[in-house]
Amino acid sequence: MRGSRTYLVLSAIAGAAAFLIFFFDAIWGIYDLLSWEGPGGWRASYDYVARSGSPPRISVEIGEHLSFEYKISNRRFFPYRTNLEVSLWKDGTKVRDLHRARLDIPPFRSGKAVWGFCACGLEAPHDRGEKYKIKIKTDTFERELILVIYRTREL
Repeated sequence: MRGSRTYLVLSAIAGAAAFLIFFFDAIWGIYDLLSWEGPGGWRASYDYVARSGSPPRISVEIGEHLSFEYKISNRRFFPYRTNLEVSLWKDGTKVRDLHRARLDIPPFRSGKAVWGFCACGLEAPHDRGEKYKIKIKTDTFERELILVIYRTREL
């Protein structure tokens, strides 16, 4: 009887530990969400933590404007402080800086950065898109967004 009770207690402790690990793993940490709005009011968003794999892809015509909002949720018991740098890249070379900010996010709160982007003055041959990357860099991680600039008419 004593041995079976010990196994029961140990099983209950192991089960509770597994539950706590999965519970805290699901809510604990830093989470980020990128949202954007394009011409005509269309909107989209991308949750980097929930979706692993290839980065999101946006197509935009030369001269069009996009609005971005990058939200970081701090789901920890201590503040999250970071520098945020957003830049446009092509073939491994930085084309331009888009936004810089310092975020000081209290525990269990969110911070956000908002910036605009115009696909003006960029290269895009007629009838085919040109691939760029928007890099969002913090002190602890880096995210990417693939941006395809295209032109529907000859300028």
